Formats: sequence, structure tokens, C-alpha cells
Amino acid sequence: MGEDVEQDAAPVTHAVSKPWASLSRVRLGAVLLIVGSVQFFIAMAVEQALRPGYYDVGIGSNTISDLGVNIHGWGYDWIFNSSVMILGFLAIAGIVALYPVLPKNGRTYPAAWVVCIGCLGAICIGIFTESTTAMGGLAHDYFSVFTFGFANIGLTMMGIAMWGDKVWGRHALLTLGLGILSVVALAFYIQNELTKGIYFGLGEGGLERVVAFPVILWAIFAGIVVLRNEAAKARASSNLLSPSSAGSVG
Repeated sequence: MGEDVEQDAAPVTHAVSKPWASLSRVRLGAVLLIVGSVQFFIAMAVEQALRPGYYDVGIGSNTISDLGVNIHGWGYDWIFNSSVMILGFLAIAGIVALYPVLPKNGRTYPAAWVVCIGCLGAICIGIFTESTTAMGGLAHDYFSVFTFGFANIGLTMMGIAMWGDKVWGRHALLTLGLGILSVVALAFYIQNELTKGIYFGLGEGGLERVVAFPVILWAIFAGIVVLRNEAAKARASSNLLSPSSAGSVG
């Protein structure tokens, strides 16, 4: 009788065999943020190194967007223009994909949207270059301020949204600090543009990089944080679901 019960009993199975499957969207979003940001920095570095005359006057005298126009006989301005558009597209997709793992409070949603609007402006920067004649030749300037303003304010809002969160709280101070730095730098950049000031000795291009780089660096940092967190969750799930962790049936 006991042997029949043992033969008829169904074997114990573990329903979830692929803990990574449910995390694919989040992991993809993190990768998109990292890839979009890194490819932009690589494109900048390559074009700065190869463009004739770029380093002759120093980076401080060259704005980032100078890489997007054909000067000094350089015909590869498409490198920068395409990279900044890719940055915008991938950043929007990455933020949308990561939304489920961002802080769970009412401040996160508006912060994410504000950053995405700034990323949309980055796409427009690649379309309306410094040499554009649209909007009386000022389209590029408008979209640059639009991009920097929304992205950096959104980053500051994201830092506030992270404050007190169980997962993101430890990164709130860094996020908030980068956001405030970039917003203050933008305010001084606009003021110096209007008055043709000294840009604190950094030059126009140098101060512009202080405005632009914090949010891009944060995107790489956030992507790495998410990948590490999701990998830890997957390992924990695997340990819980592995046969060796299940107790024996008495």
C-alpha cells in the first residue's frame, strides 16, 4: 500500500525555472541607458581627436555642439549629430523600461517625464545643428537650453524622489548633488552667454560640459545600479527555487 502511494505520487516540481525572464525589460532598460551614454562619450572623444584644429584652441573654447558642424574641412559632423540623437532615443526608452524599479512614490513619475522631455530635446539638437537656419538660426540654441533645462531639473527631481526610498535612498544624495550642480552651472552658463563673461576660467565649452555631463554620467551609474540589483534578485530567486534549498519531505 505504501509503495503504491509512493509510485502514484507526483514528483515535486519548481514552477519558476527562469527567474531572469521576468526581469528582461528592466535589464534591457539599464543596458539602453549605459549604451546610449557610453556611445555618446566615445563619439565625442573620437571626433575631438580626429577633427582638424579642434585642440589648437583648447576644449574650453569649443562647445560640444561645435562637433556637429562642418568646419576646418571636417566632413564627419554626422558622428556627433547621430550620436546625440541615439543618446536621446535610448535614454527615453531606458527610462520608460526602468520605471517599474524606480522609487515607488508620487514624485518619481513627474521626474521621469521631465528627464524624458529633456532627452527629446537632445534628439532635436542632432537635427537642428549650429549651422541651421531654422527659427532665425536660433533653433539649436533654443533646443540646447530646452534639453539642459529639462534634463537637469528632472535629475534634481529624481534625487528628491529617491530620498527615503529603501532601494534608491542610498543614491539620493549623489543624484540630487549632480542635479543641483548641473542646474546651477546652466544658470551661470546662460548668464555668461548673455553677458559674454569669463565662464569661471573654464571657457564656454568647459562650462557647457559641466552643464551637460552630470545627467549622462548619472545614466551610466543608474544603469549599473539596476543591473547589479536585478542580478542580486535573480541569484536570490535561484537559491530559493533550487532543489537543494528545498527541505526533504518526511
